[in-house]
This record gives sequence, C-alpha cells and structure tokens, in this order.
Amino acid sequence: MVPHVVVHGQVSVDGRIDWLPIDPGLFYESAARWKEDATLAGTDTLLAAAEMFGEEESEEGGVVGGSGGPLLIVPDSRGRLKHWEALLRSPYWRGGLALCTEATPEGHLKYLSEVGVEALMVGDDRGEIMKRTKIVLAGFVAAVCACAEQSSLPEDPLEGAWRLISMHLISADGDSVEVPAHESLFIFADGHYSIGYAFGEAHSGPYAERWHPSETEKVARFSSLIVNAGSYRLTGSRLDVHALFALAPEFVDGEGVFSYGFSGDTLELTWERSVAFDGLEYPSGGTVTLLRLLQAR
Repeated sequence: MVPHVVVHGQVSVDGRIDWLPIDPGLFYESAARWKEDATLAGTDTLLAAAEMFGEEESEEGGVVGGSGGPLLIVPDSRGRLKHWEALLRSPYWRGGLALCTEATPEGHLKYLSEVGVEALMVGDDRGEIMKRTKIVLAGFVAAVCACAEQSSLPEDPLEGAWRLISMHLISADGDSVEVPAHESLFIFADGHYSIGYAFGEAHSGPYAERWHPSETEKVARFSSLIVNAGSYRLTGSRLDVHALFALAPEFVDGEGVFSYGFSGDTLELTWERSVAFDGLEYPSGGTVTLLRLLQAR
C-alpha cells in the first residue's frame, strides 16, 4: 500500500522558512484534521519549542503515553531529548519512538526504556539517521516549490472526464497482475464523481437476444462491472469518495480511499480501501487496484 504523507511547513510570502512566529495552537488545530499514524519531528525543533514555551512537567512519574493520537518519532542519535515525559503527557501523541544508533549513550537508552519510549537502532552513526531523514526533507522542499507554482495549477486536478486505459492488481508483496480493461467513464466535477468500467478476461458482447439477457448473461455482466457515484474530497494526494449510488448495495453510503498522482498526461488512481455503510471493510487481503486513465476526448 502506498503511504500517505502530510508535509507541514510554514513559509512567508517572500519565501522564508525562518524568523516566523511559532503558533503551537494553530499547528495542533491543523494536525487534528490529518489523522496520521505517526509524526516525524526533529530533535532541534522539539528542544527549541521546550526552550521557548517551557517543559510541562507532570507530578507523576513512570511510563507515559496514551491510547489516542499518532506515534511521535524523533531522530536522536546523541540522546539530547530529555523531556519525553512532558511530550507524551500531552494529549497529542499516543507514544514515542526514538531513532538511535550505536553511538547513542547507554544512559540515554536506559532513560528511554524507563519512560516507555522504544529505541529503534538504525545504523552505526548519526549519518545513517541523516540519510533516512533526507527523504523527508526532500519532500518538504518539493512542497515549498509546489506552493510557488500553485497558481498555474488547476484548482481540482481531477476535474473532467477520464477513460480507463489499464488496470493492475498489486498484492501486499508487490506482485502485479494486469486485468483487461474495457469500456469505461470516470467523471469528477464540483465535488461529485461517477465511476463506471468493465473488466475481465471474458468481455461480454451484445446479448444473444438483444435487450433481453438470460440469467447467465446477467450474472456475467454484473461480475465484470464496477459502478458507483457520489461525492469526493481531495487531501494532498489522497482521494476519498462517499458513494450515494453503487452496483454493490453495501457500498451505498460507504467510503472508498484512493491515492492519486500523474505520470505525464496519465492519471494514476490506486484504490486502497472500500468500506461498507456499516463499517465492514472489503476483504482485499492487502491487494490494491491501480487504475491508469487518460482524459476522454
């Protein structure tokens, strides 16, 4: 499954990312809407925040961490972060994970164990952590560059009519199997969508008796169709749909989760999850459906 990543950054109108006032309330108000599984924060960021706003110490000792919120992940090979208790007694994170190396002091590893923060060893030295976190930093730079070009992009990149050109089933192990795709139409407009496409090896042609299909023909046609329509919402590279009509009755008033991206003129939709109206998730076994589409002419 493709990970969904939210990069949060603050940029001034003249392109600076420093000398900006810190507003924790605004940050956590925004973060409450992301519903992320984990938050990656730098040691310097957390130390600067503690110096500016103080460490909120609790009167109680012992293991910390709650049941809700995301996991807080901090690269800290030198063991500089000493106020994990205060961080995890806040209502924002359910627990902590420190990225450490062989160079991390033994005393700090013992401290992490005492406060219930897991230490994940990721290499021999600080350079290993830097290599891994550079990926995230590159994402931030890309996001800043995207902001500068935002005015030239359409407000809704999916808006319009699209035709399916290929379909692949990708297993949790990464194996990909192509499924023949046939007639189709995907429409996105004003927050509403409509999806209809036929697939499968045995493509059904006209019924033997036109307009009067047999029971066998009805079953074959039903088994080769995906049809649903409703409303949709874009969040970053994530597409959430809420079905108001669907061929499968349990999907009516249900939810679908896609990730999307573009490869040239091709729209790539990865259908990751389908949830029925009563919360029962489609048993995909970790398999996702990759749909490639071109704009309809």
